[in-house]
Amino acid sequence: AREMLWQLPSPKPRLAVHDGLRLIADVPEHRQATDFRLIYLESSLECRFARARGVVKNGRRAINTMEEFMADEQLESEREIPLFKSQADLVLASERRDWLLNAVDRQLAVWLR
Repeated sequence: AREMLWQLPSPKPRLAVHDGLRLIADVPEHRQATDFRLIYLESSLECRFARARGVVKNGRRAINTMEEFMADEQLESEREIPLFKSQADLVLASERRDWLLNAVDRQLAVWLR
């Protein structure tokens, strides 16, 4: 978390988006250092698999089967992600991308007032 926070320019921007939190322990540090809001995106297993299919992550092989996807879900970097929901300021279903982007835009407008 500290490394991610150091990457923010000075003075700190009013809005910065970080989409790679993987450890729940990073949340309190972000909340203390910035005006941090956590949005948890929830989607079905099938939807997450459809998005991940064919994508190469961190130099690893592409995921092509549900079995490969399920194995990836058990990696240490993925196991804590469900814990973020209880810490979230906002939980959104992310099945429909068009709806999701509009919902995020509306909430950001509220937070940035």
